[in-house]
Amino acid sequence: MFAPSQSGASMLSGLIQALSPLIEQIVEEKLAVRLDSLTQQYTVTQPPNEWLTVKEAALFFDVVPQTIHRWSKKGTISRFKLEEKGTTYYSKAELNAALKQQVRPDGTRKHARRQFQKSAV
Repeated sequence: MFAPSQSGASMLSGLIQALSPLIEQIVEEKLAVRLDSLTQQYTVTQPPNEWLTVKEAALFFDVVPQTIHRWSKKGTISRFKLEEKGTTYYSKAELNAALKQQVRPDGTRKHARRQFQKSAV
């Protein structure tokens, strides 16, 4: 069989040593660009005070948390989760828009349980 000469093996070794830093630099640059792209894609740019939890949204609407969950399932308001089983957040601007839609001409709200109970007493 053919066996490479000593000079051919040393030449190949020298070529690998010469190209190794260049390959590492190219891979690091490509990974950095990809990481920046993914970071921008999955980063929430809204400040934290613009998002409310389920409890905070329920207090905002003066309803129970189950109502908030029902509205999000129905599509009245949309929800945002950081993880699949993580905390659910709601946009404060969207909640304000939904609240304006629920106010009747006489100033009462369609789903305000506590207002109904106060007027019934």
